[in-house]
Amino acid sequence: MLNLKRVKSIQRKYEIINFVTGLLLMISGLIELYGGNHISALSWIIFGSMYLIMDNYHPQSDNPIFFEKLTEITRKIFSWVGFLGSILLLTLFL
Repeated sequence: MLNLKRVKSIQRKYEIINFVTGLLLMISGLIELYGGNHISALSWIIFGSMYLIMDNYHPQSDNPIFFEKLTEITRKIFSWVGFLGSILLLTLFL
């Protein structure tokens, strides 16, 4: 049976993996945008945004209040990026 410290360590690893995956997907979208493929770019950016907001990131520092505020701001930003990207993608399909 896993102890609580081990579970938190595994959870943090997955949070980091999901965060990096979201960033890489958004970078892929920017590369597609640079290549001129707007629809594919928006799809990758929306997908990356979803990855960035899907996890419950837990404080790993001595200042959990700052981390919680940073997490909240990050979620709001990428929620809006995904929302606005989705609207733009829909208009491109129409």
